[in-house]
Amino acid sequence: VAQIEGFANCDTYAIQSDEGSYEETALFVGCANSRQYGNGACLAPHAQVDDGLLDLAIVRPASVIRDLFRARRLFTGTLARDPGVTFSIS
Repeated sequence: VAQIEGFANCDTYAIQSDEGSYEETALFVGCANSRQYGNGACLAPHAQVDDGLLDLAIVRPASVIRDLFRARRLFTGTLARDPGVTFSIS
């Protein structure tokens, strides 16, 4: 359990995009040019390789159980349905 709780340590990220600059405390921040992000993880389900844009996914921290559930969503392509996940395109 101590290892799982240590996983939930979050950092504050300074993010600058076409939409503006802001700081966000997040469990995970990822940038993708296509919907899949290595090993079948679907980080940015709406990303398109040929649109010339990068999709930024921000996963805000939650409880350990919820974060584990989100990890499952990452591989089932349903991460975008989570209210604690924000997508930005720039």
